[in-house]
Order: sequence, then structure tokens, then C-alpha cells
Amino acid sequence: MDFATTVSPLINGLSTFALIFIAELGDKSQLVCMALAAQYRARSVLLGAISAFMLLNALAVVVGMSFSQFIPEVALKLCAAGLLLLFAWKTWQGDEQDQDDSPSKLTKGVALSTFLLIIVAEMGDKTQLAVATISMTQTPVLVWLSATLALTVSCVLGVYAGKRWLSRLDEDKLKRVTTLLFIAFSLMILSSLVF
Repeated sequence: MDFATTVSPLINGLSTFALIFIAELGDKSQLVCMALAAQYRARSVLLGAISAFMLLNALAVVVGMSFSQFIPEVALKLCAAGLLLLFAWKTWQGDEQDQDDSPSKLTKGVALSTFLLIIVAEMGDKTQLAVATISMTQTPVLVWLSATLALTVSCVLGVYAGKRWLSRLDEDKLKRVTTLLFIAFSLMILSSLVF
């Protein structure tokens, strides 16, 4: 085995990681993780987001660019916008019901909600299309691993920022900020349907 054959997969993996990481900076999933982490346990948000990224990247690698053949982009965007508005409403209403729940039940609920939101928001997104495209020319397992790692690092940064800065706001300000963030994300998605 020569040097080029050995180094090529490493370079491909690093380039996939860099591309997906840079594409995801400031993207909706990172911002959603930031907003959710400001109010909920970081572990629950990370569990839901990372699970979603693992599944989405596996689907992108296996199915390639055929997402749009099964689920129309308009339906995905409307569903994502609706989920974000639901999160905005739930945030604005507060978590009186959740305070009575056990920590494990709350953790499962936040993790599942994060998982579903990321799945709907990211399916057919530019990073998923990039993963699907890259997997056509590179080793699929390496593409999946690199892309999942890049999205995980992006998510961890978002969760850290949410815990570090957003969670320092008093509860009423935090509720307003996160509600506005969710509404803004929803409007961004809806505006992409118009323009």
C-alpha cells in the first residue's frame, strides 16, 4: 500500500468534516441547539441532536440525493416552520407542566423533541445534500463519520453558547429571547418558500 492510498481517505475525511462544519456554523440546527440548551439540560439537547445527526447522515449516505423524491421540500419546510412555532408557543407558555415531571421524563421529552425538530429541519438541508453528494464519490462510512462528527461539534458549540450566555438572562428575558429566536427561524424557513 503506497502513501497516497493511505493518506487519501484521511484527507477526504478531514475535507468532509471541514465542509460540513463550516456550512453548519450559524445554521438553524446550531441555533436551535443554542436556544434549547438555554432552557433545558445540555445532555438532553445533545442526545436528541446527535441522534438526529447520526440518523440523517446515515440516510443521506444510503439514500443519496433521493430525499426530494419521497418528501416534497415544501412539506419539509412547512413541517419545520410549524415545529418551530410550536416550540415558540411552548416556550412562551412556560414549563409549568414539566416542573411536576420527573427528571428522566423531562430528559426524554426534551431529547425526543430536539431529535424530531432537527430531523425535520435538517432533512433536505444543504449539509444533508452535501453529505449525499460526497458519499457518491468517497467511502460512505468515512463520509458518515466525518459529517456526523462535524455536526456534533457544531451542536456542542451551540449548546455551550446557549448555556454560557443565553442561560444567564433572567427567566422572563430568556423566554422572550428564545420565543423570538424560534419565531425568527420559522419565518426564515417560510420565507425560503416564497423567495
